[in-house]
Amino acid sequence: MAGDAKIISSGTRFRGTKVVFQIDAWPVRLSKMKTKPAPRRAKATGASPAARRAKSKFLTPAQIKLLRRDFAIVELQADIAALAFYHHLFTLDPSLRSLFHTSIELQGRKLMEALQYTLAALEKPAELVPVLMAMGRRHVTYGVQNKHYRTVTQAMLLTIRDALRNQYTTAAARA
Repeated sequence: MAGDAKIISSGTRFRGTKVVFQIDAWPVRLSKMKTKPAPRRAKATGASPAARRAKSKFLTPAQIKLLRRDFAIVELQADIAALAFYHHLFTLDPSLRSLFHTSIELQGRKLMEALQYTLAALEKPAELVPVLMAMGRRHVTYGVQNKHYRTVTQAMLLTIRDALRNQYTTAAARA
């Protein structure tokens, strides 16, 4: 594998290969990683101005269906997909490593929980947008800049492509 990720022992299957990644000094033992369902959030009492604006720009029902179908496949291999995401992220921009101060296992679980919640709430922008805005504000305090989101998007698309293999489509990438 390219970059700092390398196979260090056998483990869970991803794309037909047994792998365990080590990214920098973070050994990852996939057998110990568990993904939990996203926590339920309290319902928003009213749509914020940002949520009202987002509703007109939101996804179509067909795009939502496609995203959920594809994420269901990714979710079956959530632990490895999260590791693949961080591998791609750090390969695309090694400077982003310095923004992470917790274990890659914990980061991977948080990533998958955030994606699970987001996909569950896609039809409810009045609930989703404030949660995503709060997450964005938290990430600013971690040192995330607007320019980093393009890299995150690229890493996510690469991860989804890897997980879906021959089921990956350009329609899925656009959604």
